[in-house]
Amino acid sequence: QQHMHLFPSLVSETLFIQNSGKGKAEKIEILTVEGRKVMESGFTDNVDVQSLSAGYYFIRISGKDDFFTG
Repeated sequence: QQHMHLFPSLVSETLFIQNSGKGKAEKIEILTVEGRKVMESGFTDNVDVQSLSAGYYFIRISGKDDFFTG
């Protein structure tokens, strides 16, 4: 089971991701509340979000066998 910690909760520059699960995360997608993908990258523990407009977003982190959405 994946255990992800994303912080800070309100972010304007860099989002930090801590993967404490046993699975291997491979991809990060950031989606608008309407479900439109606005960013995609390979998994990293920090994501530069300065190019995104202010608002609410979903983050989907996926691996070979499972995914996390937050």
